[in-house]
Amino acid sequence: SSWIEITICATLSFTVVTLFMEFLVSFLIPQSLTETYIEPAYGIRNSLKANFKTDIESPVFPGHYFKATINGNRLRRGNEVSYEKPQNTFRIMCLGDSRFFGFEVNDNQTLTHYLEKILNHFSDGIRFEVLNGSPTGWDLLGDYVYYKKEGYKYKPDLVLLNYSPNRLYSIVPFANSNLKTSNFKVETSNGKINLQNVQFDLEYTALRDFIPGLIKKIPFYTELRSSSHLFTYLLKKINVLLAPDVEAPKLMGFKEFVNSLSPKLADELIWQVDNSVEIKQNGLDNSNEFKTAIFYVFLKQMMDLAKGSGSELVTLDFPSYKKLYGLKAFLKEKFPKIVLPTNLLNLGSLDERLKTAQDQIDSPLFFPMDNHWTPAGNYIVALLTYNFLLEKNLLPEQKKVRKPVIVNSQQVTETAYLLNRNLVKFFTKIPSLLIRHSVADKTYTDNYFKAMKPELIRHLKNNNMDLRGRFELALIYLRSKNYSEAVSALSFGP
Repeated sequence: SSWIEITICATLSFTVVTLFMEFLVSFLIPQSLTETYIEPAYGIRNSLKANFKTDIESPVFPGHYFKATINGNRLRRGNEVSYEKPQNTFRIMCLGDSRFFGFEVNDNQTLTHYLEKILNHFSDGIRFEVLNGSPTGWDLLGDYVYYKKEGYKYKPDLVLLNYSPNRLYSIVPFANSNLKTSNFKVETSNGKINLQNVQFDLEYTALRDFIPGLIKKIPFYTELRSSSHLFTYLLKKINVLLAPDVEAPKLMGFKEFVNSLSPKLADELIWQVDNSVEIKQNGLDNSNEFKTAIFYVFLKQMMDLAKGSGSELVTLDFPSYKKLYGLKAFLKEKFPKIVLPTNLLNLGSLDERLKTAQDQIDSPLFFPMDNHWTPAGNYIVALLTYNFLLEKNLLPEQKKVRKPVIVNSQQVTETAYLLNRNLVKFFTKIPSLLIRHSVADKTYTDNYFKAMKPELIRHLKNNNMDLRGRFELALIYLRSKNYSEAVSALSFGP
């Protein structure tokens, strides 16, 4: 009977303490009880969550939901894909950030979904698979680690990598305690630091992937995750221990880093990569040149990894909405333009192609004031990517002659308009997003815009005319080539 009493007392004590802790956490540090689509894997905190399927509410546009399905191998697609590639199959692995993932759009509206459909439509027998392993928030370090740990297993014939300046400057490997670096060859006599055969790797063990899977087998896991603030808080803390954040490490000062390599270096030095690329460092108050060199090192290693698995790496540069809509003069780009040696890397840009497409198509390719593509945007980018791959002879030969798609054809234009129809309806129904609707629907006539302009200005002033609102109104004026009004929109009001 004493053991029974002890057990009852222990159970009651545990229950009371747990309930008290639940109350404290929910009151002091409340947690989001909505199931997320990311979890630790491969040593990276924000990998795609296996076997996930639900509607996700956009954090940017409240009330807008999109369906996301992630299979057992953490690819965004409904069906499972074996590592073993079937015969007569050409595989393309897409790695990048939230644009490749398809943030804000449904599974059947992503770039990878459309690209796979387009490739198979024009094929005369070869089966194409386009695999989407991109989560949101990855930089090139995430792509590199994922491909080294997992992506190569699919034996892709082609790897498409999303390149953009913001992904370049989020890489700070010299400052990450969990990132191993080696073979820095320092030459002080001529002011050069030679980054030769540099190897990057995360401290990683399979145990870090095993533990989250074990936690999911806890009885009533789903119920606890959706109702308990304490349980969710503990899960987050476990995730931090399992996968230290590679996106926001504690920064070592750039000067301290250079001095740790050689304290005798002058203020002007040269980063040298594999004895072939030299990037001049203009003083030690700015680390952009160094990050450019590191970005190049990562691309070279990604290329070597791809070649080692029988794949070819292609990097594609996609423009931001600011560049596409001509707002660059008003919205200062956060990152300077970096020119990498195209003779050594397989680089491609869709800048001009996408600009031309948007000028010819009366449907927005980007969400308002957002770098994510609309359903129509993903469709058009998929067509442009297909044309690019065709132009560069990156697709397998076949008897049937492939021809580039005419992006401004009536069929493509009508399809793009239909794909965005529900999006336009969404913006129309929400008064607070009235101005965003004006940006989203390029088909408005000049007369309709003139009739709406007073209401738009009133809407902005009622919302204290914040900076983002000014840019949005300026964007509308720029669309109608009214440059003086665009400048005025950025300056009037308090």
